[in-house]
Amino acid sequence: GRPGREFVLEGSIRTSDGKLRVSSRLLDGATAAILWSRVYDADLRVSDILGVQSDIAAKVATAVAQPYGIVFDTSQVKAEDGRPESFDAYQCMLRFYRYRQSLGPDEHIATRQCLEQTTARYPSYSTGWAMLSYLYLDEDRFRLNRRPG
Repeated sequence: GRPGREFVLEGSIRTSDGKLRVSSRLLDGATAAILWSRVYDADLRVSDILGVQSDIAAKVATAVAQPYGIVFDTSQVKAEDGRPESFDAYQCMLRFYRYRQSLGPDEHIATRQCLEQTTARYPSYSTGWAMLSYLYLDEDRFRLNRRPG
C-alpha cells in the first residue's frame, strides 16, 4: 500500500498505428487493491488529440470523483471508517443526489426520512449527517415539508 493516501489513480498510455489506448485504475491507498479500472480507445487519425485528452479526463473524473462515483461508493469502505457497509445507506445517498437535482417536495420528504433512518442506524456516518443538514436547511429556505417547531 501507499501510506497516507486514501486513493491512488494510475494509468498507462499505448499507441500503435494511429490508435491510442489509455488504461486507468483507482487503487485503495492502504491495500493497493484495484477499486475501479477502465480502458479507453481512440483513433488519432480521425480525432483531435486535445479533444481525446479532455474526453478521457472527463470520463475518468466522472467515474471516480462525482458524488455517485467509486470514491463515494459505500460498499467499498469498512464500517469502522464511520461509513456503513449498507446497500440501503448507499441508496439513500443516491436518493439525496437525485433530490438535489429536482428540489421537489415529494423527493425531499422521502430523502429526509431515508437519511433520518440511516443516521439513526449509523450515528458516526458523517456524510449522512451532512446530507441531512442540507435537507433541514432546504425545509426553511425553500419551505419544503416544514414541521412545526
